[in-house]
Amino acid sequence: MWFHLYSTLPSEISALYRTYRKFRLQSILEKPDVLFSFQLIGLNVKKRLHSTIIAFGILRNRLAVQPGQMPYLILAGGYDKSVRENVEHFHELKRLAKSLNVDREILFLPSVSDATKHALLKETIALLYTPVNEHFGITPLESMVAGRPVIACDSGGPCETIVHGVTGLLVSGSPEEFAESMYVLYTNPKKADEMGANGKSTVKDNFNLARFASELNTLVK
Repeated sequence: MWFHLYSTLPSEISALYRTYRKFRLQSILEKPDVLFSFQLIGLNVKKRLHSTIIAFGILRNRLAVQPGQMPYLILAGGYDKSVRENVEHFHELKRLAKSLNVDREILFLPSVSDATKHALLKETIALLYTPVNEHFGITPLESMVAGRPVIACDSGGPCETIVHGVTGLLVSGSPEEFAESMYVLYTNPKKADEMGANGKSTVKDNFNLARFASELNTLVK
């Protein structure tokens, strides 16, 4: 999930407004004091997107704001409407958002293009990555390359790529802990920027072709 303050409407996102007009995306993006959160991940049960929505509801209570005054959450990722599980889970997530009264601040973007993904990555405060015991995963690295920190579970792949408190925040996986980390970055944008810069340097130094070739050569000798 990513957070960012939008002062103007990025050209790459203009098309999204035409498609998702009901979410008032243009008016949201034009406000200089609107915080965005963004999660880029497959829209299926194993990715635990429900935890994101619950955490978002907890964040609202923590901020003590009314509907329409919250930060905005974008849930984007792979979605295959021919897979019944995907379709059912998608509707479950929308019902959950409505039941928690945060549906006005959540934008679902199934199957976004690479251009849209990169545009959103650049315009956020942090990525929220909710899977538990996930494999290595490229998504956290994509966020770090864009200079944005990652909030993720302290298990699996993220433990190999994220340095807690330096390039992002690692949590146990409960919605409460995700909400707390979201609150930390929401109230400390400078801290989020510092973590993002650290993450970008980390990827440049440790996840490059030369480093990969060197370590592979060491293993095969």
